[in-house]
Amino acid sequence: DERLVLIPLGEPAKFDYLTPPEISATFPSWCCDSRRILFSKSTGNNSYDICELDTVSRVIKTLLVTPDVSETRPVEDKSGRYIFFESQDSSGSCIAFLDRKTRDVKKLELPYPAKEPFWYEK
Repeated sequence: DERLVLIPLGEPAKFDYLTPPEISATFPSWCCDSRRILFSKSTGNNSYDICELDTVSRVIKTLLVTPDVSETRPVEDKSGRYIFFESQDSSGSCIAFLDRKTRDVKKLELPYPAKEPFWYEK
């Protein structure tokens, strides 16, 4: 069961599921406003999409869907405009980012070829 859960401090026995059982939510990270959570949602075929959960309204938005590509470990920058993530397809892995304003996705240029799990050789 890979669901997002809030556990209030001081009341460990009381917890609140944020995602429904049919959504497999992995690699969560808090957004800068401490109200939203980014996560990778499994599509069921070894692929992941990037989603965002508003913890107040409980609305889940899918931010990025790319068939046959796994997008994992999303993290928001301090401005809230960019989401950085790992993008993996049959040709390999890279670090990419989504511009929330323009909806563009770009790969970051790395000084060395990426190898699992992103070890670099000089």
